[in-house]
Amino acid sequence: MRFYILFLVAGVMIESQTAFGQLKFEGGVKAGFNYSSLDLSTVGRLGSGVINNYHWNPSFNLGVYGNFRLPRNHTFKNFAFQPEILFSRQGQRFTTPYNSNLRTALYYVNIPLLIKYYLVGGLNFQFGPQIGILAGSRGDLLRINPVTSYVVGQAKENQSLKPYINPIDLSLVFGTGIDLPFGGTLAVRYCLGISNINKYTNAPQYSRPTDSNGNITTPSISTTYARNQVFQVSLGYRLVKKGK
Repeated sequence: MRFYILFLVAGVMIESQTAFGQLKFEGGVKAGFNYSSLDLSTVGRLGSGVINNYHWNPSFNLGVYGNFRLPRNHTFKNFAFQPEILFSRQGQRFTTPYNSNLRTALYYVNIPLLIKYYLVGGLNFQFGPQIGILAGSRGDLLRINPVTSYVVGQAKENQSLKPYINPIDLSLVFGTGIDLPFGGTLAVRYCLGISNINKYTNAPQYSRPTDSNGNITTPSISTTYARNQVFQVSLGYRLVKKGK
């Protein structure tokens, strides 16, 4: 029995080494368009009519990718693994009765780890997790009177949001793509945040940042449970190709 198990394990290892030795690899660059917003819970939103509207915000993404695919004679030949490193600008815009065109801008280094399933030719479906590392954040802060909960004066513009935003973001990526002639690729994706990016979710007033006059300073996420949500359209171009 032991010899049978050893023989089976050895066979699997040999087959795996043979298959992975024949892996097809492609690597390249990509860039595209983001249309992003923040999914905010009802509880914790700026209340009393302070916020009129939250707006989706157009922006960009750019980075590099690698695509690993098994040979044509393999059982799982229709599957590929595609890790990427993307710089992505996300966030939203928002308005209040006293302030317009305010922003919450979040800059991430995103690392999607995608499984691609090829249907016909270069047409494929894409799915996988994504880890986001906060590289920077700027935005406009409202000043809230802690007694009345109303906005006080004009917003403080272009402030660092680092004290308010968690440094790591987790998302799920769903999408479809197609391999174009001459090494090009086109992908359309939806990135759904599954982790809370707000450090002050459900936080009491006394624990939140204040200005010199004792007014609470807050970005658009206030004390909500906040998640990123991004639609992406991107074009890629292959720079490296190995294997057949």
